[in-house]
Amino acid sequence: MPFSFYYMPYLTYTLKNYNPVEFYEKLIDLMSYISSGSLLLKRLNSSKIPMQSGFNVFKTLGNRQMVGRFREILKLLVTDKQFRAFHEHETDVLPEYYHHQYENFLAITRLC
Repeated sequence: MPFSFYYMPYLTYTLKNYNPVEFYEKLIDLMSYISSGSLLLKRLNSSKIPMQSGFNVFKTLGNRQMVGRFREILKLLVTDKQFRAFHEHETDVLPEYYHHQYENFLAITRLC
């Protein structure tokens, strides 16, 4: 796995108690709860500082975006045999998904 993927949402290590599909399913459940509207309302009602309320809104929106990325990876784990085999350490061949993501990353860094 190229070093540039050692951050969320990518799974770069071997899990002891879960396979990659179970991990992402549980992670999606957890992050969906953390970014739920009801939990956001509780945070907003408990905030005494307006800036803190704004931070909570942005943090919740960011978490919701992350859930979308987790779902994309979960879908690949379920539908793409090569992708799942890579994450279950049955092969060392980097899936095409990561090649594409890496090319996008390089294109963005060239623009900066």
